[in-house]
Amino acid sequence: MKNIIARKFITIVLAAAVSSGSMAVAQEFKVTPGSLGVTVSVPADASTIVLDGRVNGADLHYIATHCRGLRMLDLSKVSVVSYSSNRRLTANVTAHVADELPPFQLSGLKAGQVRLPEGITAIGAGALMGAEITSVVIPASVKSIGDGAFAACRNLTEVTVPATVGSVGSDAFNGCTSLARVTYMADDVPSGCFAGCVSLREVSLPQSGGSIGARAFSGCVALEDMEMPDALRTIGEEAFAASGIVRADMSGCRSLASVGDRAFAKCLSLESVEFPSGATVSMGEGLFFDDSSLMSVRFPDVMSHIPDMTLKGATGLSDIYSSLPEGVEAIGRLAYHGMGSVAEASLPSTLSYIGDRAFEGWTSLQMLDATQLREVPALGENVWAGVDQASVLLSVTPEMEDSYLAADQWKEFSIRRSGTTGIELNGTGARVSVMFDGMTLRIRGSEEILSAVLHDMSGYMLASETPQPAVCDLDMDTSGFSTQFFILTVRLVSGDTATLKLLRK
Repeated sequence: MKNIIARKFITIVLAAAVSSGSMAVAQEFKVTPGSLGVTVSVPADASTIVLDGRVNGADLHYIATHCRGLRMLDLSKVSVVSYSSNRRLTANVTAHVADELPPFQLSGLKAGQVRLPEGITAIGAGALMGAEITSVVIPASVKSIGDGAFAACRNLTEVTVPATVGSVGSDAFNGCTSLARVTYMADDVPSGCFAGCVSLREVSLPQSGGSIGARAFSGCVALEDMEMPDALRTIGEEAFAASGIVRADMSGCRSLASVGDRAFAKCLSLESVEFPSGATVSMGEGLFFDDSSLMSVRFPDVMSHIPDMTLKGATGLSDIYSSLPEGVEAIGRLAYHGMGSVAEASLPSTLSYIGDRAFEGWTSLQMLDATQLREVPALGENVWAGVDQASVLLSVTPEMEDSYLAADQWKEFSIRRSGTTGIELNGTGARVSVMFDGMTLRIRGSEEILSAVLHDMSGYMLASETPQPAVCDLDMDTSGFSTQFFILTVRLVSGDTATLKLLRK
């Protein structure tokens, strides 16, 4: 009895009660390894506990399983010693090393506040998994954090991972549904680290950060923006999938080498994406799958292959130029599937293959420029399924026209040579011929031209000419217009009218 009393002393202090705001009694216990629950008893309803001395996993296991009314646990005065026993603790742990917050032994802890031991160098796997902590300070002495160390801490609202931490395990903060702010100073974000953190809005990463692991921020629906580290090299598969990110600006990541499968898939709020220019980036499949709000994409300048399903379901994207750069040799299956807002597109000169259903559902397509192609690209199945090809103008070079007219899935287009376009009107013999001479559109009629009106492909009027008096030859300056594709309507003195779709190269 005297030994028990000698090992235990209680200091009465005033502390704020976490749950009610009233004043509570903090009970302090002097401990030696393995003493809690054996020679030192702690009331099960104790709300504030301070430990002083040395502890091991068995002591912390006792606190987590016995003290169900706990609101605050102060471990700052203790040191952690190694443990080895035939006795199985939580998660069948029978041993752990010194200076480590033991794996799983504080999992499910009821305390809302925890002060960790100042001298620990590691936080073990699942150490505080499912604990009810609202805040935690990771000591500067910590060098590593184990897998799932803080996973499913659903009341945790803010955390700082100091720069002293060299290694963080997978799923370290997975499922912390109240976590709103993160200052993360370690170099690499591991797989699943913040997955399912649905309240996460603010994330600060160091500019030296080299990798963002698979599913690291997946399901973070409140995360709208995040500055990507300058030193970023890799982004893992599904790293931001189903997150709330609005902008994915990687333009400053000059060392970016790879982005994994579906890294930004199902990001329903994602509007713009920019990759670093001049970088060679290996891109996975389905990168922007079902990103229906996407309006702007700028791919790397150096890119030979568009992977399968890259922009499948990006129904809001109407400008295809920056996402189909020169140098691309092959387009994967379903790569641009369902992009029904695209009215005009130009195929890169290097293109040699287009995969199954790559452009299916391009219902707004009106003009397709193939004048730069060196050969007729081979096609997979149903490349243009759902497209009214007969109403789409396919511009080709004169020497390639016969090849396109003989090729399956190409010959269905309305194929015209580049250069002069001529049209006979209503069988009357009246003709209109047009051609671009640089930025000047030259219009030639077989009779006087009363008016010429130029629109872009969306129907917006760009220019209108009504020569006085009427002339047979009319020139229009198009240098002020950024679009390459035009719709020209010409009305002749006879009343005949011609409407032509034009490509300015």
